[in-house]
Amino acid sequence: MVSTEDLEIVRAVPDKEAEESLALALMQVVFWSGEITARAYKARAENSLNQDALVKRIAALTGQIRDIKAAHDQEVYDMRSDIETAQDGWDEAKKRITELEAVLATKDKEFEVGW
Repeated sequence: MVSTEDLEIVRAVPDKEAEESLALALMQVVFWSGEITARAYKARAENSLNQDALVKRIAALTGQIRDIKAAHDQEVYDMRSDIETAQDGWDEAKKRITELEAVLATKDKEFEVGW
């Protein structure tokens, strides 16, 4: 709301000056609305470019993560295979040791009997 004092001041201004003031104010509004629109459009375009770059970077990093995981999974598979092979070799070695201990025990008995 406009106060009575302000209304009296506005009414005291000659019509020509009021029209010029209104025209100037409208021109400023038009200018600034255009400037704001241009800035908003530019900011949106820059933001869009930043988002595109970000999406590409995320895609690249996701690919790298996928490759690293695949390499890790292959290493784990290879290590498990090596462990199984070593375990099989260990089992064969224990079996052979048991056989040799049995042969040695037999030879010890034969040696004791032969003395």
